[in-house]
Amino acid sequence: MIDKIPLEILDNISDYLETRDKIECSTVCKHWKDIFQKSLWKVIHIYEPHWMQKFKECIKEDILKEYSNSINSMELKDIKDTHTTFQELIEFFPQVRNLSYLASEGYFYSLFMVDLRGWKLLTHMTIQLGNETILIIPENLFWGLKGLPSLVHLAIEPTDQLNLHTAITWRDIEKLHLHLPRLKYLKIWMTLRGIESTDIDDLKKTTPVNNIETVDYGSLRFSISWMHYFALKYPKLKTLRLTVDKDDSAYLKFHPNTEKIKAPSDLPCFFPCLKNIYTLNNRERGLEFSVLYNQIFKSNAKLENMETSLFTNSDDTNFPINESACAMLFTATLKRLRIFKGRVFSEDTALLLHGRGVEFSKLVRLTIYSKSESFEINNILDTCPSLKVLEINSNFVCVEDKKHLSVSKHGLRHLKLIEASIELECLESISNRCRDLKYLSLKYVVIRNTGPETPNFLPVNMQFTQLSTLLLFNTNMFKYPNFIFSTGYSRKDSSLTSKETRFTEIYLYYSATEESDSDSFYKKLTSERNVEESLQEGSDNGVIARSNYNEDLEDSDSIYSQKDMTRRDGVNLEQHIEYGCVLFQCKSIEKVIINDSCFYSSSTPIFNCEANNSTS
Repeated sequence: MIDKIPLEILDNISDYLETRDKIECSTVCKHWKDIFQKSLWKVIHIYEPHWMQKFKECIKEDILKEYSNSINSMELKDIKDTHTTFQELIEFFPQVRNLSYLASEGYFYSLFMVDLRGWKLLTHMTIQLGNETILIIPENLFWGLKGLPSLVHLAIEPTDQLNLHTAITWRDIEKLHLHLPRLKYLKIWMTLRGIESTDIDDLKKTTPVNNIETVDYGSLRFSISWMHYFALKYPKLKTLRLTVDKDDSAYLKFHPNTEKIKAPSDLPCFFPCLKNIYTLNNRERGLEFSVLYNQIFKSNAKLENMETSLFTNSDDTNFPINESACAMLFTATLKRLRIFKGRVFSEDTALLLHGRGVEFSKLVRLTIYSKSESFEINNILDTCPSLKVLEINSNFVCVEDKKHLSVSKHGLRHLKLIEASIELECLESISNRCRDLKYLSLKYVVIRNTGPETPNFLPVNMQFTQLSTLLLFNTNMFKYPNFIFSTGYSRKDSSLTSKETRFTEIYLYYSATEESDSDSFYKKLTSERNVEESLQEGSDNGVIARSNYNEDLEDSDSIYSQKDMTRRDGVNLEQHIEYGCVLFQCKSIEKVIINDSCFYSSSTPIFNCEANNSTS
């Protein structure tokens, strides 16, 4: 063994182990080889029709015997000679626990007649059906899978969009659970055929499946009858995922949805053990989801996690009117809530998660997508006293009483604003109320100044005491909506010792231009180096390297601009460039991320605030 190891490898191993013992180095090398081989053999991908033949020709029998038991997962695609190939795979790799099979097109017979009993340890299976795959009798597939004695996790899903050739009925679901009684997780994304009124009596006689913990169904539509069936079939369910796929003209042609519908009056309570629910409705009308949430609430379920897209219910006023009203049913138990926009929601609605007597007492994480005209953040903080993480994607974020500083303090730790327009006073009000905030992220955020004029120098006084990370991704001043260039610097507080490296000021620079020629020429001219040189020229005028920031604040409000006559490619361009700066002031910041670059306080250029000195 030692003689077969190259000398260079032995030298590296000996240096790493700090030893010159060749036997010890050889043992370590063999151990590393075994680890590498087992990792290499952990997953097998079979995407070619003659893969098995090539595999047997290339792999020695002793190597196969040594490492075949290391195979944990296998991915197969379009197996043609199904019976022979699967029998060889079972013989070669009996320890497989995860199997993923892709049928991209044609009639799906691959797993119908195969004896899978040899995979006694296989617990997880995923079957992907392509857009052109045709599954005529789903029960044949379920019958073929019953030979897997340990299967507890089954997913049948499309490769891309929902396949209209793979429709399934509620009676097919009955056969699935008959053949696979040990399932704990089930995912089925297929077209659910409508449940006829004549089937309701038979549907109510279904045998409950008590060991299923999670189901994930996707279809072009969920009727109230299907909701009723799910509730009867999975009474012990803990996690429910329902996705209405995008509108399909072929489906809507045969299933028109123009008339108002009413929910049956004799519906039972749904899912009393449910803890987590995730619903995505890519249609605007959502009576079915209003019924679902209402019946879950009636069952006294202690719902903790909820994710839902926007929807409205104008069909039946006996049920919640929209997704916000559904969320407010669970104010006493919800810990995490996410409300977002589906694909085809044309009209925007304001999210009203507050009201007289409404309080999400246990909510710790809230994520909201809303394009309403105004979003009042104090209402959310008042309604969610235990909130720790807040993420808002909104056109406009504001606070009603920006100057009133006697509001109750809030323990929010993580705040993320996306694509929002926010007033300067609003940021300062948030920092005053949420002193314990540790993480602040501003992505595609425009900062507005409500003063009589919008200055080019905009200081943001943030009174956070625990803020450690500030993320600024395309954060703009209102006067500069077209982001051209930014860079960040910090100035160290002179009161800190030499060992302390926390920021007190973060400078974010912008440039805007009025040019006499096309934007394409300007992009060539305003390279990052040129802008930095211009900024350095501006600093000599007393803007950046100033002796006392508080005394010279008025001077820093001036506009820094220059007119250049530049000749490029034989063309004279006259351009007017203005520079602006947003100054974030906070004594606790330890880490700053600007766009995709990141820098820490210990490695950031520090401004020297003493008189007549430039940046260090």
